[in-house]
Amino acid sequence: MDNIKHTPGPWITGDWTAFAGLSVRQADGKSPDKWTGPLIARVVNEAHYEQCSANARLIAAAPEMYEALKNALNTIRALTEDYDTRQSFIKGQELIARVEGEL
Repeated sequence: MDNIKHTPGPWITGDWTAFAGLSVRQADGKSPDKWTGPLIARVVNEAHYEQCSANARLIAAAPEMYEALKNALNTIRALTEDYDTRQSFIKGQELIARVEGEL
């Protein structure tokens, strides 16, 4: 389970286009507000800018959340045999597989 096909992070949000809404782009990795990579997503919600902004931040955090989930699952697998914890582990594995295009 390490078939990363998405644009690598970090991703950042900003108002770089002429449309109503926000963009999510790949950051340059050196400056937290500078992008050099491709457009990842356009987030539009003209009636609710705050919600639009929150959605863009959530999308931009996806690569870091993906890595955090993988690390957490490795820790869970190593530390527990508890059934409920194992079910959470399985769900997490399924989510990673879905992100990696395996499901």
